[in-house]
Amino acid sequence: NPCIEESIEFLADPCPEDEPGCQFSRGGLDDNVTRRVMLWSDPATWNGTLPVAGQNVTIERDMHVLLDVSPPPLEGITVFGGLEAPSNGTDVTLRAVWIIVRGGGDLIAGTESEPYNGTLDIALSGDRYTPGIKANDDNYGSKLLLVFGTVSLHAPV
Repeated sequence: NPCIEESIEFLADPCPEDEPGCQFSRGGLDDNVTRRVMLWSDPATWNGTLPVAGQNVTIERDMHVLLDVSPPPLEGITVFGGLEAPSNGTDVTLRAVWIIVRGGGDLIAGTESEPYNGTLDIALSGDRYTPGIKANDDNYGSKLLLVFGTVSLHAPV
């Protein structure tokens, strides 16, 4: 498989809390929620059953899930809490049709002071016939990384 490298421009589309009808503001999320650190590979993280290919997965606000393995290809991942590639540098591939990081949610790989030293591949799958994500009257499409929270990716240069 040939590797295709692309440059992606991220545009901020904020949803101010005081804007009437805004559906994606923090909406009163409690910044003081205590998150439990959990492993993706642990069935206890997922109420006893690991996610399977094609499933929709939700990382709840009180969860901080470490990607200690590459999950199967998923339909979608919604992150209200934390999803992190662990600092031990494990190579991870995250495959889904869509990933949404909601307000208060975090997708993390490394920090500025301790860059992630593994490989994190985020592969968004689908084609032009893949149904898109809809919210209100907007269709955001598929093959989507939609960020209302924080995506923080740091690698060595």
